[in-house]
Amino acid sequence: MPLSLNYRFLLISSVVSAVATAVINLAIAQTLWYNYELIPLWGPQSIASYLTSASMLSSFMITFLVTKATRNSIRAQHIFPLHWHLKSQTLIDQLPSHTAHRAFVLGVIAALMSGLTIFLLDFKNFTSFYHSEFAAFSIVYFVLLSSSIAVMSAYRAMGDDVLKQVKL
Repeated sequence: MPLSLNYRFLLISSVVSAVATAVINLAIAQTLWYNYELIPLWGPQSIASYLTSASMLSSFMITFLVTKATRNSIRAQHIFPLHWHLKSQTLIDQLPSHTAHRAFVLGVIAALMSGLTIFLLDFKNFTSFYHSEFAAFSIVYFVLLSSSIAVMSAYRAMGDDVLKQVKL
């Protein structure tokens, strides 16, 4: 049974954003810590500062790009907007309708999620990571973060009032 157009779009947008974000953040991490054997959890050039800033920035960019791509796909009628009876007033539906505001809110949520991750790492007494361990951790973290942000952004954009702009 083939996937519907909307589910296929959600899958493709989440995979593309996950791969792109993982590659970009791995390259940034390699650039920042190429000569470090151990990367500290706390400090000015640490895992905590990197996760917080990179989470917020990458989530902002993913939200902005996926929202624009979703709206353009709806206008081109490659995917279909959500009908009123498919929207159940979930938390995702409460996100702002303006793209920049939505990107900011999801960026702040991602920064809070990085804070929770850092708290859990500190709670489990991780004071530092070896470079290879941090690379693996960073890939997993940013794949999960970016794919979830992409799905939330696309789902919310499918519920926007784009039908007003589509000529049927």
